[in-house]
Amino acid sequence: MAIYVATFAASVLFLFISRKLRYRQLRQLCVITGILIPAVLAGCRASTIGVDVMVYGIPSFQQALKSSNIIDFLGRQTLQGSTDWGFNVIVYAVSLLAKDYHWSLFAYELITVWVMYLGMSRMEKQYGTPVWLGMLLYYLTVYNASLNIMRQAVAASFVFLAFTYLTTKEYKKYAVLMVIAFLMHSSAVIGLVILPLYLILQVQNGSSEKKQIFRGLFVIAGVMLIVAVGPQLVRMLVHMGLFRENYLNYLQGGRYSTISQGRSISIAELVIQLAYIGIFILYYRILNRKNMQGLFYLMVSGMVLAITCFSPLFAEYISRMSYYFIPMQMVGLANTSLCYRKSRRGTWTALIVLFVFATWLRTYVFLGYHATVPYEFFWQ
Repeated sequence: MAIYVATFAASVLFLFISRKLRYRQLRQLCVITGILIPAVLAGCRASTIGVDVMVYGIPSFQQALKSSNIIDFLGRQTLQGSTDWGFNVIVYAVSLLAKDYHWSLFAYELITVWVMYLGMSRMEKQYGTPVWLGMLLYYLTVYNASLNIMRQAVAASFVFLAFTYLTTKEYKKYAVLMVIAFLMHSSAVIGLVILPLYLILQVQNGSSEKKQIFRGLFVIAGVMLIVAVGPQLVRMLVHMGLFRENYLNYLQGGRYSTISQGRSISIAELVIQLAYIGIFILYYRILNRKNMQGLFYLMVSGMVLAITCFSPLFAEYISRMSYYFIPMQMVGLANTSLCYRKSRRGTWTALIVLFVFATWLRTYVFLGYHATVPYEFFWQ
């Protein structure tokens, strides 16, 4: 556990310092160091850290080493059911530069953290979001999961970056980044819901608060409906060829079905997500007055609640869709610190970090989700 805490602290410290330096070269050096630290930890991990490392992380890289060219590799991967071509291109590119699979684990995390940092930097320019705080909250909620669901983590980072272009109405760049995200992992198609969600919930001149709340509730109802029909939707997407056939293993009666294991709604997770919603309810109006789209982040939290708490009733896989929205939720949470004067901002920021850290302890340390704690180096 300590190695993760030290990594998160060191990374955000360098990112924090980078904002205080005058010279551009020193700022860039601090940013590069801050991004490299979590990527190095990911690259040095044992094959037992993250279940999917053995499922497709190592096998895909070994397959790339055996392939004569990229076309051959993509063909082999397609035959094995891995049609995420964007991610496969990364795998093959790394195999041309290194023969040890640990370099591929390093590369996946480097891309994930780098793209996430780019998104946080754009949020800083637009809203004043503290990059160090946004990245810290991201580490505490998603980093450990990214050591397991590597393809989806890369895709989620591109979805987040795409969202930042949506906020500045750069729709072409948003579309391009969403395509890249989909090529990294086909489940990124869920990210398309961000477009109508954001446009519907934008604060507009003349719009009453009741109308805004009604729109938000309408979207939440839509998300709940999607969760309810999730298994049928997944089957349809598999039939259309947009999702891999392996996804059926996560539905009722499938190999990884949670229904057969007797899982139900987690009360603790429900309380956690309700706490996030409560925070945004308290700060919604202030964020709106600062043109920070408070209602959007409130509804994103509602969406995360719907997916994380209720989707396990239908299928394990659908609950992982929340990782496409959690970074946005964390940005909104970081932005609430801007609702205070600088003299009082530190106290609220500390409370936020402590709360999210407590959820990290519960999720990854005590419950052992994604099999990343305790950490082991590959040479141990």
